[in-house]
Amino acid sequence: MNRKRSAVLTVAIAMALPLSAHGQATQIRTPVTFTLSGCTSLPAGLTVTGSGESFVVVTTRVDSNGFTHIEQNTLTTGTATDSNGASYSFNYHNHASFDIPPGGFPFTV
Repeated sequence: MNRKRSAVLTVAIAMALPLSAHGQATQIRTPVTFTLSGCTSLPAGLTVTGSGESFVVVTTRVDSNGFTHIEQNTLTTGTATDSNGASYSFNYHNHASFDIPPGGFPFTV
């Protein structure tokens, strides 16, 4: 197929597809600190203290049918030290997505 035919076909396919709004992303950075003690998973008397940063990206878009699509990606990284002097690093990721119908809440996840 020649270039001109290919370009015309590409434009025709793009025009036939339903339009949907581009997503809007919100980025949030938050410092994280924690202290773990008395947990059943830790040896008796051991305390773990840590800190790091949480980075959250929430993307929201509304499609041509009125559904709102929300995606949330969270990445939390940092370091920790226990009361015996051992060092740790952590890397946590979570992804969640929601599709909300045009009527809004309540809805089933």
